[in-house]
Order: sequence, then C-alpha cells, then structure tokens
Amino acid sequence: PTPMNWEFVNKDLHIQAQRIIINIYSCLRDENSTLSETNIVIRICELTKIARSTVLRVIAAGDVIDHSVKRQRVGQNLKKIDKATRDVICRFVYEFYQDNKVPTLEMLQAKLKICPDYPYKSLDTLRRALIECGFNYKKLDKRMVIMESTRIVIQRQHYLRKIKEYRDDNRDIVYLDETWFDTHDVVQYGWMDGSKKCCLSTPCSRGKRILILHVGTKDGFVPNALLLSSKNIKQSSADYHEDMTAELFEKWATEQLLPNIKTNSVIVMDNAPYHSRLYTKIPNTSSKKGDIIEFMENKGMTIPSKCTKKELLQLIKQQNLKKEYAVDKLFERHGHMVLRLPPYHCVFNPTEMVWADVKNKLRKMNQSPQLSDVVVQNIRTVIEDLNKTNIWKNCVAHVQVKENEYVTLPPIQPIVINPNDDSSSEQTDSD
Repeated sequence: PTPMNWEFVNKDLHIQAQRIIINIYSCLRDENSTLSETNIVIRICELTKIARSTVLRVIAAGDVIDHSVKRQRVGQNLKKIDKATRDVICRFVYEFYQDNKVPTLEMLQAKLKICPDYPYKSLDTLRRALIECGFNYKKLDKRMVIMESTRIVIQRQHYLRKIKEYRDDNRDIVYLDETWFDTHDVVQYGWMDGSKKCCLSTPCSRGKRILILHVGTKDGFVPNALLLSSKNIKQSSADYHEDMTAELFEKWATEQLLPNIKTNSVIVMDNAPYHSRLYTKIPNTSSKKGDIIEFMENKGMTIPSKCTKKELLQLIKQQNLKKEYAVDKLFERHGHMVLRLPPYHCVFNPTEMVWADVKNKLRKMNQSPQLSDVVVQNIRTVIEDLNKTNIWKNCVAHVQVKENEYVTLPPIQPIVINPNDDSSSEQTDSD
C-alpha cells in the first residue's frame, strides 16, 4: 500500500490542492472510461498522497471551497453594558442565590425580560453579558455559605483592617503554617500509553507521613525555624519523632521561632487545635464549683454569697470574656503580636502556595520513596533552595491582591419587589 501523507489527513485543503484533485479526476475519467469511481479515487490518493475521505469530499463538492473565508458570527453584537443594565443583571443573580436557587440562563432571562428597556433578547447574548459582568459558570463552593455568614464576615473585616494597620506601621509580617508530605508521594501525572512500560516502581501505600512546620516573610523562610517531625520514622534526621501537639508547638515557638524573628513582629496563623491551647480555661458546666469560684477571684469578679453553680456560670457568661491562648501570651511577652486568620480563609496565607511548590519539587525528586531519610533530606534541600528565589515575595504580593479584592467586595443588598408595583416603579427600582 502507498504510504499515507498525514499532513493532508482531516485538514481543509488549499484552493490549489482542491483544483488539482478535480483536474486529475476529470483527466482519469476522460482517458479511461472503463475505470470505476472507486479505482479513480484510489489512483488519485496514490498520486497526491491525500486521504481517501478528503478526496471524496472534494469530488462530491464538485468545485473548490475557500475555507479561508470565516463564517460570520450569528447573534446580537454585545455592546458595552451600561451601569443600569449591569446592576439589574447582578441584582437578579444575587436574588436567586438569596432564595437558595442556582440561576440558569433561562431562569434569568425569564425574570429580566419583564424589566423595561432590558436590551438582550437571546440567551447567548445574556451569557456574554454575564461574563462581562464578572460571572463565570463553574462548580459551586459550598463553603461560601459559611464564609459569607455574619460571624465570618466580621472576623474577615477585622483581619483585613488589622493587617493593613500593621503593614502601614512597617511591622514585619511573619506567616506561619504547617503541612504534611508522605514518603511515597510521587508525580501523579505523565505521558503514558496504558502499558506496563509506563509504570513507576513505587509502593502503592502513602508511606510515612512527615510534618513540616515553618514560617516565612516577604524575604523568604525564616532561618533556623524549620521543624520536621514524624512519629513513625525513628531512623532519620527529623527533629522530632512524635505527632504535633500544643506542647511541641509551643516548645518550637520558644526555641526556634522567637530567637529568629525581628522585634515587634506580627505572627499570622490559623486556629489549628495545637495553636489554640487556652491560657486560662473558662469554666463550664463540667467544672467544679470551687474551680469556678477560684476563676472568678482571679478575674476580680464579685462573688455573691449563696449562689448556685449555675448562677455563677451565668455571671461569668455576662462578662463576655474573650478566649486567651497560651501561644498568644508567649509572643506578647516577647513584644510580638498574633493575628489569627478568619476561618476558611487560607487564601490570605502565602505559605499555602509555597507549600504547593515545595511538594511539587519533592514529588519530582522522590525517585526512591522507600528511603524515608532521603525524603527528609530532600525537604531540607528544597526549602533551602527556595530561599534563593523570589517565590515568597511573589506569593505575598498575590495575597495582598486578594486582600484588596475582599476589601472592595460590595455587600449583597437584598432586593424587595412589591408585586403590586406597576412598571414605572419597577423601572425606578432597577435604576
């Protein structure tokens, strides 16, 4: 069989190539009337090295087709959206979500078309208008319900206000975070054909888990502050061989973190359990009455005579006492300040992006995952090498962009529509 020239398979041919096929077809048919259509097509394929399906398509057309002519786009041209139309679209989208409904193009169009002067008649134009307004069709994030609750929004606003104050005061912002790496973790994606020749000789299990705890600033990882710990890797150069606890965390903070950060720093961290050991536990219903009285005396509270345990707890509750954390007190004693991230907002911590880069590099290096101590050494090497790059500077800059986006995020205002209103009042509301 004649070798196929794959350059011309399943591609639109130039006008001259189409003309050659038609000319050869006409010539063969005129010179030898005994040749069948099938044999003529086979002969053309042999002469031109063009796929049979392409030859048949050109012959069936009977004339050349100029594929360079672009098909005109059908649909309404989307002009720049005016502010009134943009506001109407956004408000109706938000209204659907406030009703716990996911809006579709059809649902939006049904509501929008009753608005006077609404300009878009087709769903495709509405889709492009939504994109122009900043909306994208993507998977819903269930955490957004929690993230936008009143309690979380207040915490987020407090965090954004304080972090700006600290930056304006030129205080050093130290970001703290921990992650884990499994000793058998390797690259998960690659070019493969499904055969055994495209397999890695690595164990199927995750291996041993190594805890990585570190801090960094816009200038990079803080020197001498890395902590590596693994409960199940006894024969390695890890710093500790136990699970993370509040005691281990506070020991690390005292011995490795405090000596290596600048004075008057701000430590940003989340509310992990081992970050949040209470300095003084606030009594609850399981506390003994004597302990409750002792707590009230230490706080300088007046203790009425002949009070029940329940009444004492009610008096404590009325004080609205804030939780005091042991590690916060530790940093405050050394002249530093702790700023805790609002829940579900790891996007404000650049360490998350740095850890992603660290893990990607470790997976590529992890060619012998059965050797746990090699993985421990690789972690130290990768972190040391990253300090020679601008990754921390770039990640902190990215976080500041995200902070500004949340600061300028407009609050979602509820829409109240009176069904008895006429079209004129509805137009006023839309404007």
